Amino acid sequence: MIEFIALFMGISIWLYCLLGGADFGAGILELFTPKAMQKEQRKVVNKALSSVWEVNHIWLILALVICFNAFPKVWAQIAITFHIPLTIMLMGIVCRGCAFTFRHYDAYKDESQIYYNRFFTLSSLLTPFSLGLVAGGLILGRINPAATSFNTAYIAPWFNLFSFTLAIFLCILFTYLASVYLVGETSDQKLKSFFIFRAKRWMTASIVVGGAVFITGWFSHSDLFQRFLTSPVSLFCVGLTTLLLIPGWIALNERAIWIPRVIASGQFTLIVLGWYNVEYPYLIPPSPQFGYPGLTLYDAAASGAVLNSLALALIIGSLLIFPSIFYLFKVFKVRT
Repeated sequence: MIEFIALFMGISIWLYCLLGGADFGAGILELFTPKAMQKEQRKVVNKALSSVWEVNHIWLILALVICFNAFPKVWAQIAITFHIPLTIMLMGIVCRGCAFTFRHYDAYKDESQIYYNRFFTLSSLLTPFSLGLVAGGLILGRINPAATSFNTAYIAPWFNLFSFTLAIFLCILFTYLASVYLVGETSDQKLKSFFIFRAKRWMTASIVVGGAVFITGWFSHSDLFQRFLTSPVSLFCVGLTTLLLIPGWIALNERAIWIPRVIASGQFTLIVLGWYNVEYPYLIPPSPQFGYPGLTLYDAAASGAVLNSLALALIIGSLLIFPSIFYLFKVFKVRT
């Protein structure tokens, strides 16, 4: 039962990053778009996001609900240690949602659009960056529940070179996904060429910064690189992700739509699977320097009654949510 619920939480995080991450990536992409093309790109992004952007947050809500119900000790530790980047992340989500609503649905297109656009793009960058800081802090394993200073307890776990590098890597991956997805959202050949060009740029950047994640982990005394090297499953995921770069690049050159989407999604999925595999069964890895043993799925699980009720709710909810979302995407994405 514990593994079943943890699987649901893992799938929710993966779907949030895969779908919601691309939404954030579209905003980041706009930050790096020449002014002459921003207006046209904005139309494509608004059209692509307007029907699904709110739905993608379902996965974040679901992951959080599962975490604080099924693994309350994990939720409490993460919410306490990382309350600063989590607060920034939540503020980013709210600002971004408000800015998108006003810039897309406001009947008056006046100078206020400038501010809406700035809020939208900056919060699109800030939110996944904060998420990356939390992920980096968790992977690095510097949580110290017995810390007596503010810096050791609430700053040092995430304010470090490794977490910042991972946060940049996450933003790059999201922007890469967005660039690939947007290729199929426009019939304008000039704009399509622009998205293809950007997708290849972000793909290249992901290779460089992905390598930097392992290097900074090494200098931060993290064993992340060794754990990937000694895990056949994670090593396979990294190897296959790298090999898929070639067909992904070729498919982009051929201006294909669905093949690059499938490949980019597959690459992101493999990265997440590789990470899950090296972390299992820990939800919070140990911090040997502080004598903290970490929390596994089994250490942090709630009582059997809670898990059984939650599992039943997840099964019933899935029967409602998945067909509904499939139908929504079919209506707004496949037919257009």
